Amino acid sequence: MKVGKIWFESMEDINRFLNETEKCPYDIDLRWGSRVVDAKSVIGVATLGIKKELELCAHIAEPEPDFYSRLSFCMR
Repeated sequence: MKVGKIWFESMEDINRFLNETEKCPYDIDLRWGSRVVDAKSVIGVATLGIKKELELCAHIAEPEPDFYSRLSFCMR
């Protein structure tokens, strides 16, 4: 499992993030405190909100090489 920090400034960031995560064939979660949501779900991601540091958990040993570069706009 790979873990990283995510930060959304706006709903546009969330939409861009969802466009990238839905391309991934493996599970990805976002966590904030004790809340965990599917990172490919618009409702799940939107319920966590913006302007919070979220933890990204990709359930794969090693994501494709450009995974983090595609998400660089929201990575911390």
